[in-house]
Amino acid sequence: MKIDLKQSSNVRTCRKEKGFYRQISIMCVSDGAVPVIARFYWPGRDGASNCYACAWIRGDDAFGHGGGKAGGYGYHKESAALSDALDSAGVTLPDPIDGRGGMAMREALLAVARAVTGKRKFYVLEAHA
Repeated sequence: MKIDLKQSSNVRTCRKEKGFYRQISIMCVSDGAVPVIARFYWPGRDGASNCYACAWIRGDDAFGHGGGKAGGYGYHKESAALSDALDSAGVTLPDPIDGRGGMAMREALLAVARAVTGKRKFYVLEAHA
């Protein structure tokens, strides 16, 4: 995995507060820090509308964020939007997660948390609207 964190300006366009759908936070067991947060927005919630994702990443000495979106039919849009958001935040994953579902998303977020903190034990917290 390659991480070169940057602060992308597309978070502003991908953050749709009225369409908040869910959030996945990765929290360190040892100190309660939250190095990775991913939020998902689905304004239409009808399956045909775009799914938006924003990711915020805080490492020991760096901070980055990015946004992404996915549209169309026939695949897992949340994971595709998250992949786009991580990419715009400067994270290059070794394996693609777009269209691969919730487990791939959680594993990717855990891998990012491990990479930016060097820690190994985390809680995965999920909230839904």
